[in-house]
Amino acid sequence: MYVSGRRRWRRRWGGDEFVLLLPRMDHDEVERIIERIHRELALNDITVIRSSASIGYAVKYAVEENSAEFVERAEAMMYRKKATDRHKQQEQNLSAIVDLMYRDESLSIHAQKTSEFAEMFGRYLNLSEEKIQILKEASRLHDIGTIAEYTKIGAGGDATEEDKLAALRNHPVSGYQILNSFDKTMDLADIVLAHHEWWDG
Repeated sequence: MYVSGRRRWRRRWGGDEFVLLLPRMDHDEVERIIERIHRELALNDITVIRSSASIGYAVKYAVEENSAEFVERAEAMMYRKKATDRHKQQEQNLSAIVDLMYRDESLSIHAQKTSEFAEMFGRYLNLSEEKIQILKEASRLHDIGTIAEYTKIGAGGDATEEDKLAALRNHPVSGYQILNSFDKTMDLADIVLAHHEWWDG
């Protein structure tokens, strides 16, 4: 999203990018608008996932300024913000999902014990330390997809046994999708996807 600086003009610039033209506004006014956008986005969080946007802007003070350069300055700022915000946002979202999973004490205990058993088995197989760490972390997060599946069927007590069985069957796929969304856990996603398969496939 690019914001420039009382009639306003807005259009979609790309797949997930918008341009706002805000006549007769200086840097301070634009900064206040950006703060307001971030506040409004924070009110639209989806369960534990925070809504966010990377915003860049440029202020054009003279008519003769090159419009293309003006837009490029806003675009460059936006991409710098996106690069710096991405890692922080991912860490917050992943931590929030894991924390939500661990609110269920039985899931938390199961995850910890599974991770410990995985480490023991990895050492028995003489895996490298790097592979053991991946195995431990994948085992700790192997049931993370249950968060998405139980959200689908609702937190109330009216879910049927068939609903619960479907959630159990589908949670490896949901876990794969969650972990594949974060740079830090992409190497765990395939392991989690396969964790309900029999040893012979």
